[in-house]
Amino acid sequence: MKSDKFSLGCAQWRGTSVRRHYAWAWRSAPKSQSDARCNTPPLTSGYPSEAVEADGDWTVNFGRGSILLMPRTQSGESVLSRAVRIVESFAAGDTGLTVTEIAKRSGLHIATASRLVEELCGLGWLQRDAKRRVMIGVRMWEVVSRASPTQGLREAAMPMMEDLHGIIGQHIQLGVMEGDDVLFVERLTAPGAVVNFTRVAGRLPLHASSAGLLLLAYAPTEQQEQILSKPLEVYTAQTISTAFQLRRALADVRQQGFAFLAGHIHPDATGIAVPVRNPTGRVVAALAAIVPNDDSARSRIAVLQAAAAAVSRSMAYPTAPHLTDF
Repeated sequence: MKSDKFSLGCAQWRGTSVRRHYAWAWRSAPKSQSDARCNTPPLTSGYPSEAVEADGDWTVNFGRGSILLMPRTQSGESVLSRAVRIVESFAAGDTGLTVTEIAKRSGLHIATASRLVEELCGLGWLQRDAKRRVMIGVRMWEVVSRASPTQGLREAAMPMMEDLHGIIGQHIQLGVMEGDDVLFVERLTAPGAVVNFTRVAGRLPLHASSAGLLLLAYAPTEQQEQILSKPLEVYTAQTISTAFQLRRALADVRQQGFAFLAGHIHPDATGIAVPVRNPTGRVVAALAAIVPNDDSARSRIAVLQAAAAAVSRSMAYPTAPHLTDF
């Protein structure tokens, strides 16, 4: 093993193999170049004393410094992919993570995670708190908020959502389809409202939530069949758990024009969702209310449908053509 490391660090370094397949970056600079004995990049000196691999990166240690080698080969995962894994380590509710936690969640070597975290912090995409814990940076929030593809949809829906919130006095939320989930892009709540597991930027499976079921009912047949072929996560005794139940529920939604799920996520809550359409008539979002699971739940359907129709008309207004992308 040691000879292999030295081979990578020196013999190959003298030739072109390492320089062709790796980009190099300094970890620390040596004090001088006076004793350089092999064809290394500027500022290196001496034969390599050690070469250590982590996640496809090689750190070649010299007497007075070290060089980080990052693979350019197609078989190696790119630095960008690893940076994305770090950012995606943050889950809902995480206010700060240690580098060790990030490395564990991302599946990266701790040295690689530490290096990428520091670079992302320097760019403002991540930041550290007073205890040196890592969190999402303000710069990332700024860029995402400014360029969010759901911004126009949220702007069109918010006035009606606020009106609904005042009328119903319970949770009002807006969801879009993202893969096999419904992603909630906006949510309003109230003190004393019924239990609700969703949050902004939170997800739920398409089959289990009213917003997800509504969106799946109007999705292409291929996507419906993909969900129908998979195991369905169960939250309560009422949750749709078989392909037969799901197929029947999707047909009911298309026939009725709304989704009504009583006790599917929590026994005390009922989810009601109605479609929001873009100017071409395509369903692009679900406007939903989470209300107590009681006899009055169905009385909220009509007001939800009126609000969704108003959102759809707002999206068709000629001064906001960018909304047609949804």
